[in-house]
Amino acid sequence: MTLIEAKESLKLNGYCDFELKDFNEDFYNLFEKIKYKKEDIQYLNYFKMVRFDYHNESTKTSVNSSKKFNSFVNANNEKNELFKKYDYEHISQLWMQAETTPKDFIDKKFQIVFYDILEYFYNKTEKDVTIAPQWTCYSEGCFLKDHNDGQGDEYQNTCAILIYLNEEWDENWGGNLILRNTKDTNDENIKTMHKVIPEFGRVAIIDLEIFDTSHAVEKIIGDHNRCTLLAFATSNTKKPKKYI
Repeated sequence: MTLIEAKESLKLNGYCDFELKDFNEDFYNLFEKIKYKKEDIQYLNYFKMVRFDYHNESTKTSVNSSKKFNSFVNANNEKNELFKKYDYEHISQLWMQAETTPKDFIDKKFQIVFYDILEYFYNKTEKDVTIAPQWTCYSEGCFLKDHNDGQGDEYQNTCAILIYLNEEWDENWGGNLILRNTKDTNDENIKTMHKVIPEFGRVAIIDLEIFDTSHAVEKIIGDHNRCTLLAFATSNTKKPKKYI
């Protein structure tokens, strides 16, 4: 999408994607510093946390965990063991995350990118919203099933912004962001409205303020690692209390 098309899509559909290079070439060059190049083990060693959710009503089993390990290899091994232990049908998500964001993020270089995108698409600034960044990695078998990221209980969620970091990606490797036609993850008429392939420099926005569209990440097929720097933007203003 062009930037104009992306802005219109976000307004009408609650999601969009565009190229960071089209938005700001300097930002694109900045993200070159944290591009993931295939088989870069040093890069992968940032991802030592395993995020796992499992819910099985019939067996009354529920697991929600974010477990830290001392290396990517050990975290990845834990992921593989979880696949053996739990049935796929009742796993809602399984992927890996870095404990911290990239070092330069501390200097707010990368935060500026997210805030500038927010200002362009939502006319909101750092005074209005807070950015909560995550640096994630989906290795072979990782996925995220259909879900909503919620409107927020006390503070209104504005949107999620995802910037993809892989030097190369093929749609057939999975890991594509799937955007649906409904909020309801159990809607029998749920269908894919848009697919975003996680190629380097591509940006996706999911509106959480109005649409909160159901979305998913396809399972990674083969020995590939899908890396993303994403941020949730949340309003700094408390929601008014509801009285019953």
